[in-house]
Amino acid sequence: MAQRTVAKTEGTFNPRISDESLIQSAIHWRFTIQRMRYFYKRNRSLSLDLRFEDFLDNPLQRLNEIYEFLGVKALSEDELRGRLETIPYKKTNDYSSEMEGHGISSKAKDRWRDSISSEQEGLIWAITGKTAQKLGYSGTPGTNPPHLFGIMSGVVGIKKKLVLSIKLLFLACFERLI
Repeated sequence: MAQRTVAKTEGTFNPRISDESLIQSAIHWRFTIQRMRYFYKRNRSLSLDLRFEDFLDNPLQRLNEIYEFLGVKALSEDELRGRLETIPYKKTNDYSSEMEGHGISSKAKDRWRDSISSEQEGLIWAITGKTAQKLGYSGTPGTNPPHLFGIMSGVVGIKKKLVLSIKLLFLACFERLI
């Protein structure tokens, strides 16, 4: 939180992510996706499966799919393209007032990889891999993917390690429902 406050006032953000923050973020992502998949399996008529990457790769088609799902009249590709080209964008962790460009940019898809090491990418996959595979993602577990104790080594303190192991156990159990 303090880092975010400094970034807002100075307009900069330290891209280095600690293993503990990375672990918490990976757990949060996995649990969020598990809950969404659980809902989706039980309420398909009330759900639209939309992946961020698919939207970035083909925003015109995906927007019209969203409009159709909502029962709203689809727009022509020219109209959509014209509207999208006016939307300014920048990195979400860039607190300066400068914009990076206009429209929809697919650069955002893998930008997160610029902030982490290959070991951290393996750590993410060790936590999220089972859920991610169900969504069609393929990951790189790394040459030496961490096991439970390897994951826990990124967290300091016995209480935090205990909470982490309980969360990971819960995620593994909840995985069976999706």
